[in-house]
Amino acid sequence: MNPMGDLFVDNFSRNASKYARFRPRYPTELYDYLERVVNRDRASIVVWDAATGNGQVAVDLAQRFSQVYATDASPQQIAHAFPHPQVIYSVCVSEATPFPPDHFDLVTVANAVHWFDIPKFFVEVQRVTRPGGVIAVWAYARLETSSETVDGVIQWCFDDLLQSYVPEQWKIIWDGYRFDFPFLPVSNDVPAESNDEAEPNFFVTGDLTLEDVVGFLMTTSPFCRFMEKNDKSSVEGLLDTVKTRLEEAWPPNTTILTMQMPLIFRMGRVA
Repeated sequence: MNPMGDLFVDNFSRNASKYARFRPRYPTELYDYLERVVNRDRASIVVWDAATGNGQVAVDLAQRFSQVYATDASPQQIAHAFPHPQVIYSVCVSEATPFPPDHFDLVTVANAVHWFDIPKFFVEVQRVTRPGGVIAVWAYARLETSSETVDGVIQWCFDDLLQSYVPEQWKIIWDGYRFDFPFLPVSNDVPAESNDEAEPNFFVTGDLTLEDVVGFLMTTSPFCRFMEKNDKSSVEGLLDTVKTRLEEAWPPNTTILTMQMPLIFRMGRVA
């Protein structure tokens, strides 16, 4: 029996250590923007990072805010999370938490809200967030690099090789997170000096080796699902196939590729 109940879809626990190592970090500009939008005394702001995974976002938030609560339904993810003195980790589903009402000023969900029962989660956000508090959710759709041939192999992995393992929830990302979002817009109350829109454009950028690309792919849900349902030799064969295709596609005399992945980003205020 799943101790987290039917709300939790666990695609990542088996690869928690790789998730912590190979998932890219989000841009500083995103956190700058959240800080401006919350627009309260930093020392008093309380943050909840839901589905924290390896704690990457929680730790980045803790550089700016004094109290960060980070939850995940996977004990394995929490066990591999980055420690930080201002981050309090705990295991629970995001749709039903032990937090008291009106507790948080900011709620964040990075690359995970599509796994939730979204209406139930939003009800929980409204319960545990103070009036005027902010919720921000974001995701990236697919790893994109500076090489079209490498990107073609990445697309082949999901469109052909592992097509039957691609989860239905990915359609929510491909649709641009255009679900019902029962929160107030923030465009009219962002501090004037920011000159930003309510939902600005952010990009995940960085350098990638071939090992990084393989490692990232192994943390995606289709790869995790394949590893869960197949024996060791099949998994090793799959990884050999993917690595060979990437090596063939990798630009000659090149060790490092750059990535630039646009983020899907939605944000609002709790009434």
